Amino acid sequence: MPGTINRLEIFAAGTWSPANGGKITVAESDLDEMVVHFSDLSGSNIVKPHLKLGHGDAQRWFGQKTGIPTLGWVDNVWREGQKLFANIVDVPEALLDMIRQRRYHNVSVEIFRPGEIEFKGKKLGHVLSAIAILGTEMPAVTDLAGLASALFASQFSSGLDQKPTEFTAERDRPAMFTQIQVDALIEAAVHAATGLAATKFTSTVDAHRAELQVMTARADTAERALAANAAEFAQREAATIVDQAIKDGKLMPAQKDMALAFMGSISGKITFGGTEKPAKVLFSEFIASFGKQVALGEIGSGQGKTEFANAAAEVDHLVKLRMSSDSSGKTDYAMAFAVVRSENPTLMSRYAAGE
Repeated sequence: MPGTINRLEIFAAGTWSPANGGKITVAESDLDEMVVHFSDLSGSNIVKPHLKLGHGDAQRWFGQKTGIPTLGWVDNVWREGQKLFANIVDVPEALLDMIRQRRYHNVSVEIFRPGEIEFKGKKLGHVLSAIAILGTEMPAVTDLAGLASALFASQFSSGLDQKPTEFTAERDRPAMFTQIQVDALIEAAVHAATGLAATKFTSTVDAHRAELQVMTARADTAERALAANAAEFAQREAATIVDQAIKDGKLMPAQKDMALAFMGSISGKITFGGTEKPAKVLFSEFIASFGKQVALGEIGSGQGKTEFANAAAEVDHLVKLRMSSDSSGKTDYAMAFAVVRSENPTLMSRYAAGE
C-alpha cells in the first residue's frame, strides 16, 4: 500500500552553495512565493511537483530518461519560520522501507527560476518543480531534518510542534532488508506501476481501435451510396442526350440501345484536339456533329397522297403525328415510337431492313 511522508522539511531561507557552483541567497519571501505558486498551479498540468530519486534524468531502477514513474506527489506546501515544509502522498512501500533503513536520508528541491513558468498570461516567480531524495549525495541546504524524522513523526495539527516518535524496544524497529531484497522490492514496485500504466494504455488503444472500425464502416457505406447515386445520375444523363439526338434526327430510334451502351462504358477524360474533356461530354458533341439520319420532308404526288423517301422518314412522320395528337404534351419521341412500332409491324420490318 502506498504511504505518506508528512511535514518534510524541503528548503530553507539562507545562503547556500548548490552543486553546480556559486552561491544563492534565499529569502523568506522567496519561500512564500513558492507556496503561493504551488496553490495557484494546483489542479493544472503545467507543473505537478513530485518525488524522485536524485537529480539525474535516468535511474538505475527504471533504465530510461523518459517515462519514469513518479515516487510520490507533493500534496501541500507551507512555510514555518525560515523553512519550507511539504506533505507527500502515494509513496511506494518499498521506498518507505528504504527510508526506514536510512538508505535515503536527505532531500533537495528542484525549482523553476522566475520567468520560466507562465500561468494565465503572467510570468511566475520561483516555482517548486520536484523533490529529489538523496542517498550518499549531500544537499546544498544542510540544516534540514532528515527523511526518517518526517516519516516517523506523528500526524501534526496546524500550529502544533511535536517530536518524532522514538523506538523504545527492539521489536518496534522496522525489519531490515538485504540489498538484494531492497532491489527486488523496488523492481516489484516499478513493475506494478508500469503494468498499471500499460493496462490503461492498452484499454485506451482498444477503445480507439473499435471506434475507428465503426467510423470506417460508416465511411464505406457512404462511399457505396455515393457511387450508386453517381451511376444513376450518369444513366439519366445519357438517356437525356440520346433521346434528344433521336428527336433531332441525329440518331435513329433503333440506335438508342447501342448509344446508351456505349455511353455507359466510357468514363474519365479524353484529350482531343489539344483539349481535355470528360468522355461523355466529348461523345455528346460527337453526336451533335451528325447530320440528320432520316429524311423528314414529305413528297406529295399532287393527288393528296403523301409519299416518303424511305421507311425511316415514314416512321418519323407517324411518330411526330402521335406526339402532336397528345394535347397534354406528355408523350415524348420514345413513347410515340413504341406505339407506332406496335401498330405498324409491316412498316417496322421495312424500317429495320433499311428500306
